[in-house]
Order: sequence, then C-alpha cells, then structure tokens
Amino acid sequence: MFMNNNENLFNDFIVKSLVIFVFMSLILIVVVDLHINNFITNEIWMQSGNINPHIKQITIEITVIVILGLILLYVSLMKIVYSSSKTLSFQNKELIKQRNEIESAYAKLNNSYKNTIIALSNSIDAKDPYTAGHSSRVANISLKIGRQLELNEEKLNTLYTAALLHDIGKIGIPDEILKKKGKLNDYEYTKIKEHSAIGADMLKDVTLLHDIIPIILYHHERVDGTGYPYGINSNKIPLEALIIAVADSYDAMTSNRPYRKALPRDTALNEILKFKGTQYDCMVVDAFISCITENDYKMIS
Repeated sequence: MFMNNNENLFNDFIVKSLVIFVFMSLILIVVVDLHINNFITNEIWMQSGNINPHIKQITIEITVIVILGLILLYVSLMKIVYSSSKTLSFQNKELIKQRNEIESAYAKLNNSYKNTIIALSNSIDAKDPYTAGHSSRVANISLKIGRQLELNEEKLNTLYTAALLHDIGKIGIPDEILKKKGKLNDYEYTKIKEHSAIGADMLKDVTLLHDIIPIILYHHERVDGTGYPYGINSNKIPLEALIIAVADSYDAMTSNRPYRKALPRDTALNEILKFKGTQYDCMVVDAFISCITENDYKMIS
C-alpha cells in the first residue's frame, strides 16, 4: 500500500511536469512566432537600427515565461514533497505501531517459553524431593560462572536454559533407582548414567532447544576423557557443558541426598579443586572460585 502511494505521487509529478513543459513550450513558440511575424511585416529587418529593441523584448519575454514555468514546477514539486512527507509520516507511525506490536508479541512468546522451561525444570525436581530446587540452583551457579567467563548474552541464555534442563533425562529413570537410599549397584549406576542421553533424545524434536541438546548430552563428560556417555575429552565438550559439570557437582555435594547428608561447602570446593584438570576444566574451576563471594558462599581457606 505504501509503495503504491509513493509510486502514484511520483507518476503525478511526472505528468504535471510534462504538462507544464508542453504548455510553456507552446507559449514560447507563440510569442517568438508573433515577434518574428511582426518583425517581418514591418520590414524591421531592413532597418538594422531597430533590431536590438525587439531582440531585447523577446529575451525578456522568454525569460519571464521560463521563470514562470520554473515557478509552476517548483509549486508542483513542493506539493509532491508535502504529500510525500505526510505519507512518510503516516508510514513511520504505522511501522512504529507494528514494531511495538511485534515486540509485545515477542515478549509474550519469550515469557511463555521461559515459563515452559521452568515448568519442565520443576517437573524434574518434583520427581525426587531430595533434588527439589537443584536445577534452579545449578542454573544460577552456571550463570555466575558464565558471566565470570564473559560469555555474551545469547550464550548465557543458552547456558541458563541448558542448566535448568540438564537432568530432564532423569524422568526416564525408575524411581526405585533415583530414590534409593543405599549405594547403587553396577546395573543401577549404569541406568543412572543414561539420563544425559535420554534427556538429549527427549528434546531432539524441539526446534527451539536444539542448541542445548549437546550441552545436556555431554554435561557428565570429563576433560580427561573418562566421563559418560561417550568418554570424550575437553576438546569436544561444549564450554557450557563444562560449566554445568562444575555447578552440578558443587550443588550435588552441598545438598542432602538419600545416601548421604550434604557436605560442608569448603569440603565441596576442595573436591572440585582436587579434580581440576582431570574431571573439571581448569578455566571453569578458576572462574567458579573467582565468582564466589562472602555473600554467596563461604570462602575456601
């Protein structure tokens, strides 16, 4: 619609310009013709002394006609410019309105997306009362590490979402294994280790979550290649997965579990430092330690 309005204004200007040009040309032709006829009729060409006044008069009349034509063109052009300005102003208001509507719709969609992720995260923790709040705490710790590592906003959002859903695969693990109070046997431990692959498989058809699938799949891999499910080394593990590995371990150690009570925070920190460079990425551990403050956790001695 906007393009058609502008095109119509331009075409209108072209037509008016042509009409003015033809009109002024006809006037010039008539005026010059009258002067020439008068010039010849009165045999002025025989009297060289009277030629200059007629030439001067013709020049003045041609100048006046040209100036009049330019004024008409200018007025026509100003009218087109004015009309175009009104059209552009209207277009600008419409575009601002559309932008606001799009931003509002995006905000609602983004809020709905976040609420869905949080609901999924809560459904994971709800399966086991001992892990209530675990996903949320891991996400917050991961976010702090990510900021310490100066990840951009997009990567931080991806990291946070992946951390909230890192244990989603545990939905597919039997309750008798998840809630077992004693030590897991080999079979049960093998089943527990399947949760990262189960989680990645659960999300494979969710287009919006494609970026977090490798993070969920590899968050239990170790930098020395002895983790699961594939035993890959740090070169192939996404940074976000390495971050979640540290945050996950720390929160797991400092939370009550069916098979043991929560460890002191200093003990948990020392455990992470102990396995720095083997289980955990050195850069991530350093960032984790750096972002700890007195207001968040007890400092390591």
